[in-house]
Amino acid sequence: MVMKERAACVAGLLSLLMVPLHLSAAVMVGWGNNSCLQLDPPLGANYVGVVAGDCYTLVLDGTGTLSVLGTDWIADGIRADIPEGERFIAIRGKRGHALAQRADGTLVGLGANDFGQASPPVEPFVSFVAGSNHSLAIRPDGTLAAWGFGDYGQTEIPEGNDFVAIDAGEYHNLALRSDHTAFSWGWYGGEVAEVSAIAAGWGHCLVLRLDGSLYAWGTNGFGELNVPEGNDFVAIWAGGFTSAAMRADGTFEVWGNTAEGEEGVPEFINPASVSFGFFHGVALAPTGDCQGSPVASATCIEGRGKVVAKIKDAEPGATLTCWLDAPDGPWQAMSISERGRGKAVFRGLSDGEHFVTVCDQSIRVACAP
Repeated sequence: MVMKERAACVAGLLSLLMVPLHLSAAVMVGWGNNSCLQLDPPLGANYVGVVAGDCYTLVLDGTGTLSVLGTDWIADGIRADIPEGERFIAIRGKRGHALAQRADGTLVGLGANDFGQASPPVEPFVSFVAGSNHSLAIRPDGTLAAWGFGDYGQTEIPEGNDFVAIDAGEYHNLALRSDHTAFSWGWYGGEVAEVSAIAAGWGHCLVLRLDGSLYAWGTNGFGELNVPEGNDFVAIWAGGFTSAAMRADGTFEVWGNTAEGEEGVPEFINPASVSFGFFHGVALAPTGDCQGSPVASATCIEGRGKVVAKIKDAEPGATLTCWLDAPDGPWQAMSISERGRGKAVFRGLSDGEHFVTVCDQSIRVACAP
């Protein structure tokens, strides 16, 4: 896939987080504000999808089980509405409500619903987003549907059946047509041609042009419209009052409101999994080529503060990532031999419980003094 095509997948055509359940689970990493513990997954947890909301994080594991990280009332409300035993393939959230998609394309609304924003029509969709108090989605025929709060016109659907990407902010929407025209409606209107990807923040719009340059419009209270120069950008994101873009060399530019550390994007992440919320960001760390049926094990060498992790039946020649006490603990690159085996050694560890994570497997080990 060429870089510009990847940009459209990362922040445009897959503006929602679609999560095929055959993907290997990975370690979540986060940055920015953590006042609601929205960046604290359980030790050893692995996910196939993560989405940063207001003061919460939506996480989807390899079985399609949806969970919510966070301790405030918004997280509690979304968590309480998750249907027991349901499995999902995609998730979106921004403020007080969230949407989750079943395998048949239908949606489940979670959390705040005072304007009907969490009451989606009973029909399949190919893409969907959650705004602050409204929701927007693309039908299989390319037309749009919207529901929830619409006093600024954000639920008034434009004509056409050529929509390929959408996003939503506080009181506005942003959409991309198949002819590469991006436009917004609701609180803020605007139209830009020659666009490959789109992203909407609280009150601003950010687009990636076909030539690799950036353009933005809307509110600019924190400088979120002050796009960096250059035509080497390949992906974009927008949080509450924050904008972000990735250059072709993999480096990130983050601007706007960065007072909570929103600019601290880790280097070791999968760009396709990045999500910016209002004051924090999350992503998945790549695990390497986890093909085959690898089997992991881990042993603590008692009295020496050392954990040895091993894997067998992995893809020969692959390089895997082995984590200890993810996401904040150390990690090592594990080179797989021609026999499909690899090893990582962690030293200088404290006594007690540790978790080793490699591919989609987490192993608990207890180190005695």
